[in-house]
Amino acid sequence: MADVYTKGPVPAGLENAEFVLRPIAAADAEKDHAAVMESRAYLRLWEQSAWPEDDFTVDADRDDLAGLAARHADGRAFTFTVLSADGEQCLGCVYIFPPGATFLARAAVTALGTDRWEDLDIVAYLATRSAEALAVTAVQVDAESARNTVLDSGTDDQVVLDRAVNAFRATPTIGG
Repeated sequence: MADVYTKGPVPAGLENAEFVLRPIAAADAEKDHAAVMESRAYLRLWEQSAWPEDDFTVDADRDDLAGLAARHADGRAFTFTVLSADGEQCLGCVYIFPPGATFLARAAVTALGTDRWEDLDIVAYLATRSAEALAVTAVQVDAESARNTVLDSGTDDQVVLDRAVNAFRATPTIGG
């Protein structure tokens, strides 16, 4: 897999009064597992698979997180955990991948306008715990930027862009 395109150093994270964003680590397994299992119906829809299985364990989650952390350290893809401000609860994750990531090969992508999947530099998405609504801007596209496509990366309130010149589809919800 090709490295994710970056124009500078990868941010170490972000802290504010509402949440902490930092690179994911295998040590996050217990908190991440709770969020994954609570959100499994959404994740199965997103993954288009039976993952996570009902018997998915904390140890299996730890193995997954170790792989994500290794890809992050190698610059192949970046995964950040989103924690509550006190660090006690995993609220979700931010994923940044190159468009050629293996898991995207089975994704159904609808072309919008003349944009082509091959022309993208990165694919980014925010996955949040199903019981938690984050009052954050998940994606913000510069006001003068046009012809961007933002799919499944936040709610109408979490994505800021000029919808007259950019394509947007909100993250689907179960039963929504």
